[in-house]
Amino acid sequence: MKTRLWKWGVFLLIPVLAISKPVEQTTVTFSSQRIDASATTDAEVEAMLSPYRIRVQEYGAEVIGHAAEPLFSKQKPENGLANAIADGMKLIGEKEFGVEADLAITNFGGLRRDLEEGPITVGLVTELSPFENFLVLLEVRGDTVQHIAESVAKNEGRPISGMKVGFNESGGLAEAEVGGQPIDPSRTYRIITIDYLVATSSLFKDREILNQTTAGKRQRDAIIEYFRILNSRGIEVANTGDGRVYTVSN
Repeated sequence: MKTRLWKWGVFLLIPVLAISKPVEQTTVTFSSQRIDASATTDAEVEAMLSPYRIRVQEYGAEVIGHAAEPLFSKQKPENGLANAIADGMKLIGEKEFGVEADLAITNFGGLRRDLEEGPITVGLVTELSPFENFLVLLEVRGDTVQHIAESVAKNEGRPISGMKVGFNESGGLAEAEVGGQPIDPSRTYRIITIDYLVATSSLFKDREILNQTTAGKRQRDAIIEYFRILNSRGIEVANTGDGRVYTVSN
């Protein structure tokens, strides 16, 4: 028993002795350098990055569509680019989830650049939609769809597909329909949106969601896929909307 206690005593003393050792001090220095035309490259780093840069540039340079004119992504109450994005979310989302959706909705804030007239590339779409937002399928009751329509009216527009919203000059909801029909409070509707909005937006805050399914499809990838479809059909994206969000005179 004495021998065993002595052994444990030695074992416990080891970390105490280690802690008492002097702590080595490290001095850290840094400097800043403006990255401009005068900046030099490191040959070793450049050799390491070059193969990856080439692949990224090749991927980003792929032409997937065409803009018939300059496209302004945040133009309200609607614009052709935002409409195309919402249409793409609905079409590609339906394919991803294997169901027909009633509408799709996203936000202007997630669209981070306008597009110039001419070719639309993967790189431009990456700049347009840079976030890791994923498509989500929601099942909600008609009262939530009515709430969404009121929000579209209050904000004087949102990127939507499958829905038409008319708002008055004071920002109130004047009329709304989904699939060409008035919103039915007793119906269950399928909505395709993005996970970011479900988690943060007043569109869905404190609203009952009957079912929610998240896809492995990023919003950006859905946009790219949809633009490829439009391009294969010879359809160019125009800036003008099609009347899905509009003002109703009082």
